[in-house]
Amino acid sequence: MSPTNFLIGRGELLTHDIKGPGRMPGDKAKVYSFEQAMHRLEPQFAATAAALDAMPSHACPDDFGVARLTMNPSYIARSFFPVALLRMARLESVGSRTVKVTPDGWTKKGVPKECTTTELFVAGKREVFHHLNDHIQQIAPKSREALDLARIERFSVFAPRERIADYGSTKDRFFEVITHLSDENFVQQAFMRYAKEVGFKVHDDLGFTVGNLWFVPVEGRHDHIEQLAKFVFVRVIRPVPKLRGMRPAQHTGNVTVGCDLPIEQPLSSEPKVAILDGGLPKQHAIDRWLRSYRVMDQNAQDDPAGLAHGLAVSSAFLFGPIQPNGIAARPFAYVDHLRVLDKDTEKEDPLVLYRVLGFIEEVLLSRQYQFINLSLGPDLPIEDTDVHAWTSVIDDLLSDGDTLMTVAIGNNGEMDRSSGNARVQVPSDCVNALAVG
Repeated sequence: MSPTNFLIGRGELLTHDIKGPGRMPGDKAKVYSFEQAMHRLEPQFAATAAALDAMPSHACPDDFGVARLTMNPSYIARSFFPVALLRMARLESVGSRTVKVTPDGWTKKGVPKECTTTELFVAGKREVFHHLNDHIQQIAPKSREALDLARIERFSVFAPRERIADYGSTKDRFFEVITHLSDENFVQQAFMRYAKEVGFKVHDDLGFTVGNLWFVPVEGRHDHIEQLAKFVFVRVIRPVPKLRGMRPAQHTGNVTVGCDLPIEQPLSSEPKVAILDGGLPKQHAIDRWLRSYRVMDQNAQDDPAGLAHGLAVSSAFLFGPIQPNGIAARPFAYVDHLRVLDKDTEKEDPLVLYRVLGFIEEVLLSRQYQFINLSLGPDLPIEDTDVHAWTSVIDDLLSDGDTLMTVAIGNNGEMDRSSGNARVQVPSDCVNALAVG
């Protein structure tokens, strides 16, 4: 006979927390001793200060500079963030990215190999960079500042040419600029003044701010972008990409295979679903399952090709794949169609991407949809270490987890094989979206 198990009422009163053994900051095996770290970094600090001194003063607002602090790959956990050292040196982290390096040493056995690590962008007055070597001379060997110093693999200036992700062609005159924001208004105003001085018009009305990054399109001469890249808070400059093709495949002759649509209403009226696309024609067969239709720009006309694409995408959501001469499946839910692409999209306006992204942002900010589909985007594959306005804005707005957005990956990523960058396209590289291809 099995023993009787008794339930203890309010048993939680008999429990208490058991804390795990704490780890001292120095528990992890060291790659470099404090003395080795000083010997390695002193010339790097001096070279960084000299390079920042060579920058034009008007490119360094309020005499600020930005440098790159690369962590040794053995110390990429968040707990190894060099808080104490940055505080002592009066430097501020304004951003980070993942990079590949071959370190001089690591905690693993064998010869160090190329691997990924974290690179921090740190900002401070140029005077602060001059005094870095003075500061480290005052560090106690077993202090937290000393541990932080020993975890640095490399310290260097963020050179203007390293900020240009793609020079594009000599015909390009519209560029995406991404800046770090130490202080939002201060950096934005300083950048607009500097850009004007070097011959660029900043379309700040089309800019987007995500976290401490500002994405803004600029217009100017191709041969002046290296001058623009000297502004110390610039992170990336690239030509503004085109909107990738949304035209459905063209068939010769008419499609003669038919099908029957269901007669039932959707299975549920609860979920709110939005299709962000090219609109719907005046006459169509899905009106029974269309909850609403909205045109985001009332002053723009329909694009006929966009209407065909929008109807195809909405139909695919409602019915899924349809067997020839068969009966389409009963839809799961009603759908709202929002036209974010229109006749103006056909114009050779390189800033149309920012206009369309503004419409998408408006829909996401409304917080009224649980499901959204987006079958369009920039014609641009980029590495995960890069940042892009579409991915950053959409990812940020989806981060609350209340909306599931499906995003088309694009069908032309293979066109970039020559650069080794054949991959899914922006914004299907969002962390918080579901990419479909």
